[in-house]
Amino acid sequence: MFTHLVQKIIIAATTKDMIKKIIILIVIISLPYAFCLADRPTEITYPDIPGTMTPVTTKTALPQYVKYVFNFFLSISGFICLISIFAGGMKYLTSVGNPTAQSSARSQIFNAFLGIIILLSSFLISNTINPELVIPYAGISPVGGVTFYENSDCSGDTYINVGTGNPDFGFQAKSLKFSSRPGELRIIVWSEKNYEGDRETFTSFREGCQSGINGRSVQFFWQLPGVYVCNKPYEGAGVDSSSWDCLGDERYIPADTALLEPGFNDNVYGLRFKDSVTEKWLDLDAPSDDVNRSRKECEQLREDTPGSWGVWEKTESGYFCTYKISAYGVVLHEHPDWKGMCELYFAPDRDLASGSEAETGENNIKQGTSSITLFTRDIYFNEENVPSKEGVWLCPDIDAERESCKGPFRDKIVSDVSSVGLTNASGPIQANGVSSIIIDGNYIAILFDGNEFTGTCQVFTENDPNFRDDPMGRCYCIAGNWGCSDCLSSFMVFPVKK
Repeated sequence: MFTHLVQKIIIAATTKDMIKKIIILIVIISLPYAFCLADRPTEITYPDIPGTMTPVTTKTALPQYVKYVFNFFLSISGFICLISIFAGGMKYLTSVGNPTAQSSARSQIFNAFLGIIILLSSFLISNTINPELVIPYAGISPVGGVTFYENSDCSGDTYINVGTGNPDFGFQAKSLKFSSRPGELRIIVWSEKNYEGDRETFTSFREGCQSGINGRSVQFFWQLPGVYVCNKPYEGAGVDSSSWDCLGDERYIPADTALLEPGFNDNVYGLRFKDSVTEKWLDLDAPSDDVNRSRKECEQLREDTPGSWGVWEKTESGYFCTYKISAYGVVLHEHPDWKGMCELYFAPDRDLASGSEAETGENNIKQGTSSITLFTRDIYFNEENVPSKEGVWLCPDIDAERESCKGPFRDKIVSDVSSVGLTNASGPIQANGVSSIIIDGNYIAILFDGNEFTGTCQVFTENDPNFRDDPMGRCYCIAGNWGCSDCLSSFMVFPVKK
């Protein structure tokens, strides 16, 4: 039925009534879906839409379905418009000598471009009314999960596939089976719904059916490399945050995020890291020759990269060689689209309200995070081995040449611009006097409009010849954006992994 519907849409797109038919079709189809899907089980697998969280459980809120449906039909309509432009172009090229056919083809191309304009306008209008409807965000979307069964041998007609934490299965599970790869997932199974009652921890290192459980709800703690946020504080002991437990819901942040999803936007209380590592695993029953060979490989791995480390250990789950290759850094922004005040973290923090782990030294935004910048810091950076042409330069003029700028900065944390004596041939570069930035190489620069890393901040990873269009160039404005001056008062520069 869906294929037949798409075929009808494509046929309609090749007529001059394309725009009217698309709009009518979107209205007719999207309204019933938007208001009915939230009350029905998710019996089908929804296609993934970039920047939009795909509904996976019956607990998905109605606004999330509305957002998914809106972005789904926006993507489909844009695809249809492109097909119509291509079809009209081919029709025009093959209709030489037939004025009627060429006129029809031109009309088709014009209508397709008009459709694209309407789609872009709907996006801009929706973004103005409510940015959460269209701004992409990153939610948890790893592959795999757990299947819970009512019977103790992972069989029977009553079971549930779970891809995220679930506060209520609807039945008492007696066994489970992981579909995630070894080491990617740690779960806490609770005997009562809403994460209450007795608890038991399982990891995906064990394959096959695991029986003897008594579960009604489950919390997920993915171990994929990256950053995780919790809408309540974490609890747990030790430096390794991989074993911390989120007291609420947790989300995986795999990349820069323009807007956190509902439930986490302005509601981030905890932060944990899973560093990028190379990890090899052997079962406890593995032959001794395999174990010895794996141990030697782990030691060689450590020797091949000076300054790094490799750990060989035996645990209850098996033999492990863990080799760290990088460490994450994260900038928490106060507003969507990476705007407003921010905090920088290189280490996990159980409770962001304390701000104890913030590199900025200030608890500026507490849990009020709306967007995130994620980067991988080069933890083995050696400034002596960096070519002199690489680094970050701060410039007093728009479209400035490197010779008139101050730099290079390669691994600096500067709380006050005046403390580094920013000067050029014309004299000192004062605070609020930097108008552009040059970045040569793999670096991230975080600029603040207040001393001691306070106030509005902005993150740069590439050249910007003119701050006037950025938050860093809009201080002390009068009459809107007239008469603005530059804002930089303190900054940070760090090398990042390629």
